[in-house]
Amino acid sequence: MAATDAGVDWSKMLPSDLWYFKKLDVAADRIRFRAVSKAWRSLLPYYQPPWLMLAESHSQHQLILTNPLIPPPPRGFVTVGEQYIYQFHLPQSGHQARCVGSTGNWLILIDLEKMFRLLNPFSGVQIDLPSQSTFQYGLLEGENDVDDIPPEDHRDCLVHKVILSPSLSGNGNGRDCIAMAIHHYLLSIC
Repeated sequence: MAATDAGVDWSKMLPSDLWYFKKLDVAADRIRFRAVSKAWRSLLPYYQPPWLMLAESHSQHQLILTNPLIPPPPRGFVTVGEQYIYQFHLPQSGHQARCVGSTGNWLILIDLEKMFRLLNPFSGVQIDLPSQSTFQYGLLEGENDVDDIPPEDHRDCLVHKVILSPSLSGNGNGRDCIAMAIHHYLLSIC
C-alpha cells in the first residue's frame, strides 16, 4: 500500500476541479470556501443576501393616515441570516405611499393619487411610472369620489403586486426596465 500525503495543501488545488463549490448556498460555507486562497475567493464572489422591508404595523399605518403633516416613522429592514432589524427613514418615499414590490435596490411605490414610481432609497433617485389610469379598468381622475371609498383603501386594493425586470440600472433613467403589475386579476406591462 502506497503512502499518501495526509497534509494536502488545499489552496494549491484548482477550485475548478471542485465541482461542488457552485452549490454552496449557506453563507458560512461560502465564507469558509473564500477563506482558502485568493484563487478560490475569485471564483466565488461575495454574496450579499437581500434585505427585506417589513410591513408597517397597524398603529403606524393609522398614525400616518390621521396625521399627514408629521414625517413618516422609520421603516424596518431585515437581512437573511441576521437577527437584527435595521431602521431607516425614507422621506423621499412620500407620505402615505405604499410599497407594492421591489427589485434589487428599487422599491415600487403607489401613492394616494394612485401614481406609481420607483425609488432607490440608497441614492434617492426616483422614476415615475405610468399612472394606474392607463390600466384597463383603471380609474380616471375624480372617479374615486363617486363610490365613497377612502383613497387609502382604494390604493391598497388597486394593485396586488408589481415586479420589475432585473435589468434596471442604478443610473435612474429607467429606459432599460419593464414593470409588470397584477391588478383586477390582469397583468399590465409598461
